[in-house]
Amino acid sequence: MADLENPSKSVPIPQPTPEEPKPYLCLWFLQVVVVIGLSLAAILLCLTPKSPIYTVTNAYIPTLDCRNSTSLHAGNTTILLNLQFSNPNKKMGIFYSNINITLYYRHAVVGSKTLPAFYQGYKNATVYEVPVNAADKRLWKGVTNATTGLRVCLENVVKYKILGHTTKHRRMYNEAHVPIRISLRGPHAFPTDFKVPSVPYTQGTKGIAFPDYAIHNFIHLVDWGSLATQKSPDSTPIEGPLGVKRKQETLLGILAICLWLLLRPRPPQYTIVDFSIPQSSLVNKEGQNGTILYNLEIENPNTGSTIYYDDIFLTFYFGQDTVGEKRIPAFHQGGKITRQMIDYVDGNPRVWKSLLNALISNAKAELKAGLLTRIRYKTWGKKSKHHKLELQGLLQIGKDGRISGKKKKNKLHPTSKKWRR
Repeated sequence: MADLENPSKSVPIPQPTPEEPKPYLCLWFLQVVVVIGLSLAAILLCLTPKSPIYTVTNAYIPTLDCRNSTSLHAGNTTILLNLQFSNPNKKMGIFYSNINITLYYRHAVVGSKTLPAFYQGYKNATVYEVPVNAADKRLWKGVTNATTGLRVCLENVVKYKILGHTTKHRRMYNEAHVPIRISLRGPHAFPTDFKVPSVPYTQGTKGIAFPDYAIHNFIHLVDWGSLATQKSPDSTPIEGPLGVKRKQETLLGILAICLWLLLRPRPPQYTIVDFSIPQSSLVNKEGQNGTILYNLEIENPNTGSTIYYDDIFLTFYFGQDTVGEKRIPAFHQGGKITRQMIDYVDGNPRVWKSLLNALISNAKAELKAGLLTRIRYKTWGKKSKHHKLELQGLLQIGKDGRISGKKKKNKLHPTSKKWRR
């Protein structure tokens, strides 16, 4: 009523302001979005199929087999190619459409063949012996000079079967250069630089032993990508399946590290925000009834993780002697929560007297605060194992019994080896 009679002395009633959204909620939402995005990227990487591997395992011209005289006639113009189709994918099958095989000799087409469509299971290899009719005179002129080279080109369309679903068509274009040499002096007169394959020729025509007229080693056909891009093989870097696999493994490793960094909880932060010795304890020269007042701030910096604390033991040292110790009972702390622990510690009379003498003679003293506890994190409903925390900090005390200097707050850090007991 007095305020109504005298409006000049009335105090305005503060109006409640709408509460702003807490910033850590936005940060938590951002972390969830990033984790989901990285998880989807990892899943997409795992489900991305690898291209099939096309390999020329052998090439043989029966006409030039020096040990088989019946094959040396002009009518036999067949080149036998051993082709291996490998599926490097796990749990992914491949549907091959009709495979068009074309042989080139010095940019001229000398023969072609079409393989029928087939299906190949995962982690499987299929071998075909393909006879290609090559009647171009320029090719036979080159091989009669005991050296030549063919370019084998494969063109087809593949579809992948992933988890019971079939993908869209993907056009493949692969090619390889196949060098071939011959010795007309028999099977034991090859040049020294010609290395004959050491595996038996099991896929050849009946009656023909290991071929004398063959490629040096297995040759992989390089995938130059879709024909629609019209890229030149000379200007395109070659990257084999091993290089692609290593890149995928590296990317998956980076994603795993990012996920680990996002989900890995950070340890709580302990800070002594206030410390004082009451005046009554400072004037007590007998060293009795010494008391330390402190304010310990415990912060959980994690958004998606809560922390379960075991009993916390807070100890103050003067030199190597214990001034006083306090046990803080176990408790649970939510995410982005800061808790203040305001309490006191009774000083040890023997050590307290030494502390007072240092304050009187030097007008300052240095105390050490040590903290020991164990914690467990709870992230997404799952608790972690126990983690031991052993922290320490230095407190510079003035003659008034309070923290001296500009730094009034002292954050506790992991204990260095020289302070461990």
